[in-house]
Amino acid sequence: MDDTLDVKDTAKYLESITPESPEAKSILAEVYEKRFVKLSCKQGSSNGFIWVYTGPRGDYLLVPRSFCSCKDFMIRTASTKKTPACKHLVGLELAAKLGKKREVSLSAEDCVRIVFEILEKNLSPTLRKALYTLQE
Repeated sequence: MDDTLDVKDTAKYLESITPESPEAKSILAEVYEKRFVKLSCKQGSSNGFIWVYTGPRGDYLLVPRSFCSCKDFMIRTASTKKTPACKHLVGLELAAKLGKKREVSLSAEDCVRIVFEILEKNLSPTLRKALYTLQE
């Protein structure tokens, strides 16, 4: 990759991803485990969305086809521009295409708490509790 890689390159790259793509191998199991969560954040009559990857060692915030809060994205995609996307963005693309995601509806306050927990601790107990409650 050259040093002109930008968000358009990432989006174009991710559009071409399929479960058979070589890039999919490192994240496909997590896709089928439904580790990608779409949070619906409600504030009055407004409704926004946040995507989160819930991993075994931490959680990451995702913006489809453009951003992941993981270190790999920050270093290899955003800074050095060596790869167009991290495995979490590849996984999110596959999860959306295959319908292998979880969806949770929360208050705006809970969504803000989740974002701050992920950014500060790399893990959201609030999100984990909400997901656990859904399974019961």
